Amino acid sequence: MNSLNIKDYKSLSEILSSSVEEDVNIGLENLKNLNLDPVYTLLLAKDSNKSTREKIIESHSDVFSNDGFDIFKQEIVSMYGSNSIITNLSWQNFYNFINKNRKDDNDVKTLFEYLFDKEIKGTIEE
Repeated sequence: MNSLNIKDYKSLSEILSSSVEEDVNIGLENLKNLNLDPVYTLLLAKDSNKSTREKIIESHSDVFSNDGFDIFKQEIVSMYGSNSIITNLSWQNFYNFINKNRKDDNDVKTLFEYLFDKEIKGTIEE
């Protein structure tokens, strides 16, 4: 499986963030064809808008059966019906996953730091 450097990540993320549906579909198709390590796919999902995130997760739902990726699934207990399973793409889950399963992958560490910093700076500036 392939990794993704920041430059390539930004290019793909830009396509996935487009307001033009055709561009998003091209980005989703590119994502399928890249044969990425699933952690990069989930980072792209986290960084995408809700609609694109749902499409990425739906089309890559098989990644959660890979070793260690169950950390991103969480059961929500309901008092009134059946429990629900959600996808939890929290920074804490990414940090824990990378520390445990990808500690030698410098590309994913660099990308995680870049995205985390980007979100923190965006929150502070708002």
